Amino acid sequence: MNRNNSQTMAARSVPLTVPSKPATGSGRSIGAILVDAGRLSPLDAERIVHFQKDRGARFGDSGKALGLLTDDDVRYALSVQF
Repeated sequence: MNRNNSQTMAARSVPLTVPSKPATGSGRSIGAILVDAGRLSPLDAERIVHFQKDRGARFGDSGKALGLLTDDDVRYALSVQF
């Protein structure tokens, strides 16, 4: 085996790693994204979370039901999140 073949073989034996999460997306919650963007106060985010847990609803739907979020707010947060 010549030197070039041994280098090729070594390169092939390196294991590939696969990330556990996709590279895209921020991984942050919608609430955190909206608070960081100044579109929601931390206190209002807590109110939404409590409403969400009580009703079993999504964060965005809960925020809209409480009148604290708009469709644009939810779309913005989702675009940052994904």
